[in-house]
Amino acid sequence: MSTTKKHILLSIIATIMLVITISGVAYATATKDAYVYHMHTDDYQDADNFKRLLNEKGYTTTHYYGSSCYDYMFDDCDRTVKYWSAHGNKYGKMWGSRTLDNALSF
Repeated sequence: MSTTKKHILLSIIATIMLVITISGVAYATATKDAYVYHMHTDDYQDADNFKRLLNEKGYTTTHYYGSSCYDYMFDDCDRTVKYWSAHGNKYGKMWGSRTLDNALSF
C-alpha cells in the first residue's frame, strides 16, 4: 500500500472517529439528566424528608398522580411548591418509579 493510500485511509478513519466522538458527547449531554434520574434508588429519601418537614409545619398537601404535570394544575393554589425529587424534566415528564405525589401543592 502506498504512502498516499495510507494517508487517505488514516484520514478517513480519523474523521469517522471524530464524528462518532462528537455524536457521543452530544447524546451524553442531552441524556445526562435522564441518566442521573434513573440512577437514584428507592432508598433515596429526599422527597420523603421534604414532605415530612412540610407536614411538621402544618401545610396542607394536595397530591397529583399521573405521568405528567402542567402549570394549570396549580392555578387554584395561593402558594405552590413544585418538588420533583430529581425525577422529572422541565416539561413535566416523570422518570423512574417516582410518582407525581412528589409535586406538592399548598
